[in-house]
Amino acid sequence: LIRRNSEEPLAHVDLSRWTAFVDEETARLIASQNPVFRALTITRSAQLVDVQCGMMAQAFGHRLRQLDLSGCTSITDNAIKHFALAQQGAPALRDVSLSNCANLTDKSLRSLASLCATGKLERVAVAECANMTDHGVIGLVQLCRAITSIDVSGCVLLSDRAVASFGDLLGGVLVDVGVSRLPKLTDAGLGKVFSRSRRLRRVCARECAGVTDAGGRSGAGVEVAWGFKTHGGCARMEHLELTGSAHLTEFTLSWIVNACSAELKTLV
Repeated sequence: LIRRNSEEPLAHVDLSRWTAFVDEETARLIASQNPVFRALTITRSAQLVDVQCGMMAQAFGHRLRQLDLSGCTSITDNAIKHFALAQQGAPALRDVSLSNCANLTDKSLRSLASLCATGKLERVAVAECANMTDHGVIGLVQLCRAITSIDVSGCVLLSDRAVASFGDLLGGVLVDVGVSRLPKLTDAGLGKVFSRSRRLRRVCARECAGVTDAGGRSGAGVEVAWGFKTHGGCARMEHLELTGSAHLTEFTLSWIVNACSAELKTLV
């Protein structure tokens, strides 16, 4: 990380194994010796705390395009606020992964949304962040209309309202969506994603008890219930995961295979 003069500067720094050594001086050295540094990864670290995030944000937060803090279970909304504030004025951040950060709430989503007035956030993962609500997620996608990939799997407070907003507000650009393990998700919410997302290629909707055949025992019934008809259905779908949705029958799965056979590579 603190390179010798003969070494090439780093574009990506992974501090996952070195969290205990992160302090103000280290952050400044990383920034000064790696001028092309754009991506920071610190994953599965219970040691990382908000103060350290503040030090890193001050030293190099303004230049980050990619931030992965997945599984950092001790950080709070203040950590995300530090990085967001560092980007104000000329946001560069495109890709943010905060999955399995149990303390994060809608405040972190508001911090990210603040970057989208002049920035272009494209990929957001907040899976298993169980404190996030419909209000926070909808607020994010209302402001960040360039998001092509979003994963809210395991955010158990989310309902059809949040998931439907992906279709309503991101339908023209959304490619990849994760909505697994959402106990409040039903066919209505998932149908909005399918019916209004013209470029959708990957959907992961595992273990969603509310996803059913929607009473449809005919191809027409499935088309209406899941919205496959409006924009050519799953014409571009390459990967669809529905494992654990116990109320789906073989009829619907077979219908999906036939309807999407041109592009569909994986159905699990």
